[in-house]
Amino acid sequence: MRLYLIIIFFAAFVINLFAQNDESIVAQVGKDKITAHEFTLRLELAPYIPKDQMMPKDSVKYDLLYSLIAEKLWALKAQEDGIENTQLFDFFFNPIEDLFVRDALFKQEIESKVSVSANDLEKAIYKSQFTQAIRFLSSKDSVKIFLLYKQLAYGKNIDSLISYYPQLEDTTINVKFGALGSESNEDTVYTLKKGNFSTPQKVDGGWIIYYCIDNIFTPINIGDEKSIEDIRKVIRARKLEILYNNYRTNLLSGTNIRINTKTLLILTDAMWNVLKTKSPFTEEEKTTYQITENDFVKMLNSFSTEQLQLNLFKIKDKNISLYDFFSRVAYMGFNVQFLDSNIVYSKLAASAYKFVEEQILTEEGYKKGYHLLPAVQNDLKIWKQKYLAQMYLSEKFKSVQIDEDELKQYYSEIFLKSKNQLFVKLIIVTLNDLDAVSKVLDKMNSGVSFSEIAKSFGKTDSLVNQDGITELISAAMLNDLSDYAAGLQIGEIFGPVKRINGYSILQMIEREEKPDTTLPNYESVKNELHTNLRYKKLRDQLNDITAKTSLEQNVKIYNHAMDKITTPQIPMFVHRFMGFGGRIAGVPLTTPFSGWINNELKQKLLP
Repeated sequence: MRLYLIIIFFAAFVINLFAQNDESIVAQVGKDKITAHEFTLRLELAPYIPKDQMMPKDSVKYDLLYSLIAEKLWALKAQEDGIENTQLFDFFFNPIEDLFVRDALFKQEIESKVSVSANDLEKAIYKSQFTQAIRFLSSKDSVKIFLLYKQLAYGKNIDSLISYYPQLEDTTINVKFGALGSESNEDTVYTLKKGNFSTPQKVDGGWIIYYCIDNIFTPINIGDEKSIEDIRKVIRARKLEILYNNYRTNLLSGTNIRINTKTLLILTDAMWNVLKTKSPFTEEEKTTYQITENDFVKMLNSFSTEQLQLNLFKIKDKNISLYDFFSRVAYMGFNVQFLDSNIVYSKLAASAYKFVEEQILTEEGYKKGYHLLPAVQNDLKIWKQKYLAQMYLSEKFKSVQIDEDELKQYYSEIFLKSKNQLFVKLIIVTLNDLDAVSKVLDKMNSGVSFSEIAKSFGKTDSLVNQDGITELISAAMLNDLSDYAAGLQIGEIFGPVKRINGYSILQMIEREEKPDTTLPNYESVKNELHTNLRYKKLRDQLNDITAKTSLEQNVKIYNHAMDKITTPQIPMFVHRFMGFGGRIAGVPLTTPFSGWINNELKQKLLP
């Protein structure tokens, strides 16, 4: 069985580890240049699934380039149409901008100030050569711990003493360098020789005595660069945590901000009115009720301008409004496990208090001008293009109209003019974000069958039942999945595929050719055909628009630069962990769309 699954890894935010900083130009789109560096990041750090599953690896990179060019051209069209200046674009993009500003604040004020001295490294290398076999003797009762310590100090045998302390926690752990969160606790443990014990130490939840059973010495090769770098990472992480806590405490000290509960209740009521009519969504046997992106758009449009500007809280003289908070909630997503308006309010209130801290940090970043840093501006440019392109597609899809004559003609072309039709049965799991998708792939990699996984998620797609399985359906009726499904054989798995309603993974479990005598009548498939034809018309329109715009924007493709770029053997999806919390995809996921270009047009786009 062939698998077309992407293996997803999650990495730290140092993205440049993956791609060389090659600034040679692979394509020109209007005034924008796609460098080899940018293209390689898009190629290596996010899964790209072309519609032709059997496409050679070297062809995949060109397919990605054409899709990336299309994305940039759609972003330009969106700007021409004024989408960038709409409230809806601001609503969805503003949280992204704030996230990058906070990340820049973290890098400039905290991360850049972390250094590892030779003394730090020498001390850490010494400790890393020892494994300390330690008995952790702990209790919430300080009296008992100090009494035990006193008896140990008098030379009493530890095993004979322990029997007198039945409520004492007694755990043995082999402690290695970096295993303990606190460096001071680690220093205490590493000063102990075999048979020695520490004084009672105050820890979260009580008191503890460390008793050393043995010191196990394992020398390390200081010439091993990876081992030394791993040690250095532990030192940096600890220093980073200290600086982070100090900076956050200093910035937030004295903060006394009150949340306007009346404003919070207005948002609660709006969200409750949506949630109370929702059907449950099952994810890994956990049932939730979710607000979708479309729900957020409808709610945004239902609020008056006055309501959106209602004060939620103030930072000095700046008003943070219902709109600001609602935008953040939409970006993070919102769901509850139980349909209860009090739960909705409590969850929003908790998010609001977190939002206060985020806004203080964001304001500090803007005040220091970190939003103007070149690295931040470059990141924002890439993500703005992605959001503009997505909104352009959405607006174009809304504009596609189908009349009855077109629909009947389409039905005739699909069903009546062909002697045989491909019918398929699929297992489909469609999820809102790539975090959830990664869990599915992890389970599959551990040996869990896709059918079992689909059952645990239930009905995640309009095409499937509660077990995640479609009926035996014409492949032509699968809307945006038609092309992917047609190329799959029984047992094959494909995905994740980016779609309007999320990310889908699908498996073919049955396929057969059927003669036209078994085909459905018009009325029974009319609604599905309508949706499918809208997708087809959208694709045809976009092919024409993209091809025409590529000439208007003087697109140039530099094959000699492209040919030097190698295609990765294992595509990855990398998360970028952001300073002060949150994470985002390392690079935007590119939607496959290369049908706009043909051989004749390729020649015109050569320099």
